[in-house]
Amino acid sequence: MKKGSQISLSSETKSVDDSLKNKEIVIVNQSSNSLSKEQARFNKITHRIQILESQIIEKEKSLETLLHYFQNELEPLIIYEAKDNIKAAFLIEEKINSCKLSKKLKERAEELIIYLLNIAFGHVKPDIKDEALYDRYSEKSYQEEKDEQRKQSISSMFAEMFGMDMDLEGVNLEDAAEIERLQREFQVKMREQEKLEKDQPEETKVQTEKQKERELREKSKQEAQLKSIKSLYLSLSKVLHPDKETDLVLKMEKEELMKNVTVAYKEKNFSALLKLESEWLVQTESRLNELSQDKLKIYIDILLERENELKSEKYMLERNPRFYKISDFVHMAERSAIGALNNHKNGLKQSRKLFNSNMAALKSLRNDKLISNFIDDFHSAMFSSDYYDDFSAY
Repeated sequence: MKKGSQISLSSETKSVDDSLKNKEIVIVNQSSNSLSKEQARFNKITHRIQILESQIIEKEKSLETLLHYFQNELEPLIIYEAKDNIKAAFLIEEKINSCKLSKKLKERAEELIIYLLNIAFGHVKPDIKDEALYDRYSEKSYQEEKDEQRKQSISSMFAEMFGMDMDLEGVNLEDAAEIERLQREFQVKMREQEKLEKDQPEETKVQTEKQKERELREKSKQEAQLKSIKSLYLSLSKVLHPDKETDLVLKMEKEELMKNVTVAYKEKNFSALLKLESEWLVQTESRLNELSQDKLKIYIDILLERENELKSEKYMLERNPRFYKISDFVHMAERSAIGALNNHKNGLKQSRKLFNSNMAALKSLRNDKLISNFIDDFHSAMFSSDYYDDFSAY
């Protein structure tokens, strides 16, 4: 590991965000002896944590870039298409009422109306006339279909992520913030359930002495972890407390840093506290080097928990409802995703041109037979081929 990538231990005042960027917490042995197994493991874990933190930041930036591109380059085209679909649905109804069609062709025309409206309503909010058109040809009303599909979609999403069913009764499915809140709640429930299943002994089983001993060890480990976090918090509070600073500039900086320390402590974020301590306490490096093996193991356990939290955060980032519009592209590298989105953009332009040409042709038709043939061909094209894939993909 390059020396420049390690945290610089200095009493100089500087921004924590700047000083910690692309740096790691490492144990550097000053003697000729090599690092112990636990010291080397500590360094590997903190290195993995630093990589995960960087990956999360970069991934979020990338997803925001993709979402911005989608909203500016593709979404306007999709909205235009949706409005064209609604106009086409009304045009088909007009043709149904203006000519005599066979029962089979009339059914096909009605299917086309529902199909076009379903695609359109996924992107634009229907007005009263649009909903009324849908209701005239659908077994269920638009509102009934909407509620049912939305609940099914959200339930499937949570079932996939957490392996748990959920009751959506009374949930406002139009509120993205509420969906995110449910997502966080289910994460907590899932963790609680996993912990319960792990810690709860089977009712039919009598605890052995080894089981009791293991539980006691686990309890002691957790208590030691909390004690270590509290100890870090208290030591940082002493060093960074703004009331002890006479320099006004430093006082303001320390006030901001204490906010970060308090947040990290409340979240039990040992990694963040350790970084802050490494930046501000001159003796941290020597203390890390001199940690006993038992104490080092406690630190390692805490860091492993932090690593798992970051892995979960990275996994959930790609499944955040905020990015559902680009869900097909979240797993791609940014450059590849932009290329794929650009291809879809070009496809949408071509599809819209063809679609509007067909609708102009339908509008000009007056002969019953020609209208019948058009509806038959148009229905076959959309329901039995990839003709309309560019529209239904969004």
